[in-house]
Amino acid sequence: MKAATITQLKKELETYTHQRLVETVLAAAKYKVENKELLSYILFDSDDVESYISDIKLEIDEAFDEIHNASYYVGVKKLRKVLRLIQKYCKYMGSKDREAELLLHFCDRMVEHGMLRHRYKSVVVIFGRQLDKIEKIIPKINEDLRYDYTERILELSRMVD
Repeated sequence: MKAATITQLKKELETYTHQRLVETVLAAAKYKVENKELLSYILFDSDDVESYISDIKLEIDEAFDEIHNASYYVGVKKLRKVLRLIQKYCKYMGSKDREAELLLHFCDRMVEHGMLRHRYKSVVVIFGRQLDKIEKIIPKINEDLRYDYTERILELSRMVD
């Protein structure tokens, strides 16, 4: 069975009554946790993005506190888990400047926790990939933030070299 296009779905949803639309959205949210999380973001957090970002940063900080006490192997796995969470939240927000902000926070936390000190290959590769992602995002964001983010990337990339 082939899924309908977004345009087809939009046209069909426009014909629904309010009650039927609510039932349809709740039915979609019932089957996947990610759908519930997206719906929660849209309904509760999209109006106050700054507090949502600060909550995400707190979650990242807590994850780094757990990583600090873990072995190298477990630490790398937890780093990847944090990155998956960041990507999921960024997908909900749909904002490139917020994505760059979260990835920079992630890189800052890696430096603060001394993860680059030992020069483990996987950790350095993860760090480098995040800097590359941010560099690709920079042309797509507001000019005011471009300069600040470029300076922070240069500062962080000096730590790897």
